[in-house]
Amino acid sequence: MIPELPEIDLNAAIAVMGQLSAADAAQCASLAHRLKKGAPALVAMLEANDQARKAVAPFPALSSITALECAIFDNWIAHGGKRPKKGLKGRNATRLKAALKTWNIPASQIDFLNQKQCRKFEVHLFDGPELAAKAKKVARSHPDLSAAFDNLSAVSNEFAVAGIPLSKPQGAGTIYHLDHFFMLRLTETPFEGMLVDVPNKAALTLTPFDSADASKRPLKGNVTFQSRYSKDPLLSNWSTKKSLLIPV
Repeated sequence: MIPELPEIDLNAAIAVMGQLSAADAAQCASLAHRLKKGAPALVAMLEANDQARKAVAPFPALSSITALECAIFDNWIAHGGKRPKKGLKGRNATRLKAALKTWNIPASQIDFLNQKQCRKFEVHLFDGPELAAKAKKVARSHPDLSAAFDNLSAVSNEFAVAGIPLSKPQGAGTIYHLDHFFMLRLTETPFEGMLVDVPNKAALTLTPFDSADASKRPLKGNVTFQSRYSKDPLLSNWSTKKSLLIPV
């Protein structure tokens, strides 16, 4: 009979190992050696994933973007705007999510049907108390992400919801782009969004949001609104016109 093993808080165990290795070089070398000896496949996978993450390009500078599409998803729309009951799909999702697509090639070369031309990002949108709770939840396992949520909570008071862009490149897991953030104001119709590029001290205001796509077809499913920005006159019929790139 196999004995029942106690549950282990993996994040807590990893945090303790990290503290030990940071404080003692010999301990760090010992832990690395024991892991490589006892679980070589695991170590190889972790190292490969780490290299894949390091190879991921940062979020593009806003000034370099030829075109950007922002779609707003309402994950609770099928439940009348209320959090789904326990056991139902979407129960643990934020109500609103922004999906961003960016194109960094000349406008004349863009084919919007070719999804390989664009980069894709998601932003799970939280209100003020949710941002604070999120920062607290990840404080031990991801201190940099926790600090980013704390900072965002402090600067997004004028907006209803806000979040940090993430991407999911193949083989690299989930990458948070901590030097950018997105905020959405819901009190006006249509919505008003702002994407902030911290390193380059720039922001892109996204307005208006439309309930149709660039071909004037109604948005489908739980996609409720869409805003499209381009700095190139060739895409003036595609964009929603009033978005601006501004210094901050």
